[in-house]
Amino acid sequence: MKSMISIIRILQEYGITEQNISKINYEAMIRAKIQTDGDYMYDVLSDLKVDGLTQTTELNEIYLMIQSFMELARDNSPSQLIYQLIRTKTGIYKKISNDDSMENFIERQFLNDCNRYCN
Repeated sequence: MKSMISIIRILQEYGITEQNISKINYEAMIRAKIQTDGDYMYDVLSDLKVDGLTQTTELNEIYLMIQSFMELARDNSPSQLIYQLIRTKTGIYKKISNDDSMENFIERQFLNDCNRYCN
């Protein structure tokens, strides 16, 4: 159940329909009943063997992104990981640096502080 909630949030953020999320969730629960060593959400994303599933291209891209983030976390120090995620692997910093709103100013300060304290 640990990865399931986080993966569902990612799927929602990237525009995967609730119907597809429900189908993936249901398949993961079926697999978890057969083998009780995990929640199987990540495994379902890896093979996408789900009846009636649409958005498979988007789902595969999300799976590859999650996989690359896990490799990045395994191969780098926490400070390098945070820098890579903020600056290069996602558009987080670039997105908020192009807008001078107060909300984005606060977010930029937070990201700068995270980066500074991790080094």
